[in-house]
Amino acid sequence: MDASKPAPLLLPATVRQTPRVAGAGMPSWRAALLGAAALAACLLSSRPARPQASGVGGQDSPVEAPPFLVGGASPDREPQPSGAHLLTTEGAAAKERARRGEPGSTTKRPVTANVAQEETLPAAPAFGGSFPAVSDTGVIPPDPAMAAGPNNLVVVVNGLIDVFSKGGTLQDSKSLIGFFSPLGQPASDGPFDPKVVYDEYIGRFWVLATSRHGSPLRSALLIGLSNTSDATEGWMVFALDATLNGSTSSGLFCDFPQLGIDAQALYLTCNMFSPSSGQFSYAKLRILTKDQFVNRDCCRWWDFFDLRDLSATRRPPSSPPTCTTPPLRTASS
Repeated sequence: MDASKPAPLLLPATVRQTPRVAGAGMPSWRAALLGAAALAACLLSSRPARPQASGVGGQDSPVEAPPFLVGGASPDREPQPSGAHLLTTEGAAAKERARRGEPGSTTKRPVTANVAQEETLPAAPAFGGSFPAVSDTGVIPPDPAMAAGPNNLVVVVNGLIDVFSKGGTLQDSKSLIGFFSPLGQPASDGPFDPKVVYDEYIGRFWVLATSRHGSPLRSALLIGLSNTSDATEGWMVFALDATLNGSTSSGLFCDFPQLGIDAQALYLTCNMFSPSSGQFSYAKLRILTKDQFVNRDCCRWWDFFDLRDLSATRRPPSSPPTCTTPPLRTASS
């Protein structure tokens, strides 16, 4: 028993230990503690008296045990040792089976959590097999790219654009020059470095390429937009002067164009080179709203050019120009 706590049946009190005097008897605090323990043992070993009921017949009525006896002794049962666990006949048998390692059955129902069911998503489409796409066109490098819409696949390489069904059937095939031929001279200058992407915002395909002529210098960004989500139902084509920064000629040509989209705009980037020395100058970004293509009211843009690498130790104009800056393609933004 902890001497710092009040003994059972005693009023709470602070017990203060005092030094023991040589030749003296038992300290007073220890004597009080032993006396309290003896009184508690006496009470726990006897039954509380049953008072006589005042009702007819003089029947004895059990009374509630005092608070300090709850869980210990009561008028109707013998005191149980502290910490004892009572088992039913079935419980004792189950415990013995568990001790022997025997399997046992249970009548308890499994606990189920009340959790809302997750939305059932459609199963992923099964792999339909592979099929040959574009044969070697003889152009090096081929620069292949592909985009998938709800109805078909569009595959582009240097020199060619093909449309396939999702089962692999070739539905349409054109040379890049033939694809952009309604544009006239920009197409005849020789399109190269094609890109293709499906735009889920407007449900159409975009195709991008660039063309170049040395002298006199011409450089164009060639853009194709499908009329619908089905690439076999026709295209609109557009040509942008890539030599311009805004409305001012840069004297440079575009190489390795990249294509990005979001909900509202088209983002085009180019590596810009000098036609005389062939040296790289800088990367350029051109931004155009998509509505002008859809409504056939093209083209107006914003140009950001001479993009620089803003490293921690160098700042423009001493920082090096960036090269090959692909814009992001966002989805559901």
